[in-house]
Amino acid sequence: MWVSVFGLVVVAQLWAFAADSFNLKSGQRLFPVIMVGANLGALVGAKTAQLAVAALTPVGLMIVATGTLVATIWLARPERRAVPDARGRRSSSNTRWRRA
Repeated sequence: MWVSVFGLVVVAQLWAFAADSFNLKSGQRLFPVIMVGANLGALVGAKTAQLAVAALTPVGLMIVATGTLVATIWLARPERRAVPDARGRRSSSNTRWRRA
């Protein structure tokens, strides 16, 4: 049950983060790229999972999964600077996460 809930929450958070980060024009431009990446990711992810199960123990897979989730924290930070603001300019300052 935990895996199902986690899978749904991660996808919902991804789309909420994208909706918060991009304006309508940027979203429309990037949506096809996201969809191609999702489809290729499904194919590559299934093969990678098959190879990982054969090569690692369950504990090793959990360590790799934990490392991947932690790495997303660092991957999301530069995203705030890369997305244009409402005026169409990229932020030059080192912005921090905003609180609602």
